[in-house]
Amino acid sequence: MIKSPASAPEDAIGEPNLLDVLPVLSVLLPADAVVGDSITLTLFGESPTTGDQIALARTVVVDADSSMIEFTAAELDLATGVGPLTGRFADGDIQVAASHAGVGFATVVQVLDLDPLINGLQGMYFDLTPPTFIGFGDDGMAMSVVSDMRDLIVTGKANEELRQVDVSVLSGPMGDNGVDPRVVASDSSGFFMAAPVTLGVVNPLDLPLNIEVLIYDRAPRSRRSPRTTRSARPVRVLPYLLPRLTSRSSTRRRSCR
Repeated sequence: MIKSPASAPEDAIGEPNLLDVLPVLSVLLPADAVVGDSITLTLFGESPTTGDQIALARTVVVDADSSMIEFTAAELDLATGVGPLTGRFADGDIQVAASHAGVGFATVVQVLDLDPLINGLQGMYFDLTPPTFIGFGDDGMAMSVVSDMRDLIVTGKANEELRQVDVSVLSGPMGDNGVDPRVVASDSSGFFMAAPVTLGVVNPLDLPLNIEVLIYDRAPRSRRSPRTTRSARPVRVLPYLLPRLTSRSSTRRRSCR
């Protein structure tokens, strides 16, 4: 049992997954499975209203000879509404278990473990709430970015752990930190360090610079197209446009006010 290869990321379920027509979860069928058998997924998580642990069962009937059966967002039915969605689970960790049943038999459940090399069961993360940007700097208290390094490295804080932070320089030595750039570091406090934008030494004549920062939580939209063709406001992203960067005494220092 895995997150469907067509549904990124591999370890989380977010709003884009549940609004898509692509499969969300895939289950490898046993060798003795036949048409008419059923596969039941039982999902465990926290109730969004009471905080209690709840379980939801979803069943799909095997209707063709195949080695794998896939569950779409409609079959999983993990949210209501059309955007923003309201989850049937609260945001947080969920566990998924699968069982196989046919005429006269039913198997025990097999629980999803995304990383068997780590002790314990590594489940999935369920998140339908976009992240909120707090501020720049290690403590999130700054509204400006200052760097005395050759390249632009943005640090800051959000209200949750982030998976990806896009940084684009929109003037002067224009550039960005790549397609779908994973953060260099992030933790549960919301601190993040973005992957660097390779600028080299900035010419003072190019200052001030404008940059844009987009933050993504642990269940972001997957983007497979180049940055130059994507929307400026992808789903589940909080755009943050910095004011103009101003020069300091050193040609290697950049600041933003």
